Amino acid sequence: MIRSLTKCLTLVMLLTATVAAEKTDETATQLRDLKLTSVNGQLIAPFADSSTKAVTLIFVADTCPVANAFQPSLAAFHKAYADQGVACVQVHCSSLVTADEVKKHVVDFGITMPVVFDPKQKLGRLTGAKVTPEAIVIDRTGTVRYRGAINNLYAGYGKKRRVATAHYLQDAVDAVLAGDTVKTPTTKPVGCFIHYAEK
Repeated sequence: MIRSLTKCLTLVMLLTATVAAEKTDETATQLRDLKLTSVNGQLIAPFADSSTKAVTLIFVADTCPVANAFQPSLAAFHKAYADQGVACVQVHCSSLVTADEVKKHVVDFGITMPVVFDPKQKLGRLTGAKVTPEAIVIDRTGTVRYRGAINNLYAGYGKKRRVATAHYLQDAVDAVLAGDTVKTPTTKPVGCFIHYAEK
């Protein structure tokens, strides 16, 4: 009886692991073959360019004060890594905002990197983004190498440090570019929760 139960549990665990692995592989394939369209009509297929070593998706929201506070830092990050094979894309993942509002946000904050409007929240669900701002770093295999906060400027919502002392996104991208392991692959982002509409 116990032996049979053990065999059943082992089989269930193996099947669960197999399904999880298949889901991970499927997600990696979709991220590797990522094709997006910016709010300005620009086609974005970052890994179609052989020089692209990593893609950084940054989930933002026009009404999130924390995400908006990071726009200068994101602009500097984009400028610093654009020539190093790092594609940066900001993503508005909400069904509560319009394309015109996203375009206005781009103009108001002088955003120069590509910006994608994801009203059906497909990209958000695919990557598992939960907060704005939240950064996700993907390597050429479609593997998510980092997800979480941009840095530690915010210790909590409404709790802002004078300056950031840990630069998680930058460190993760540097590791990917160097072919190293990302030492801190996950951090807890601080900001505004993404509301996902029911399917």
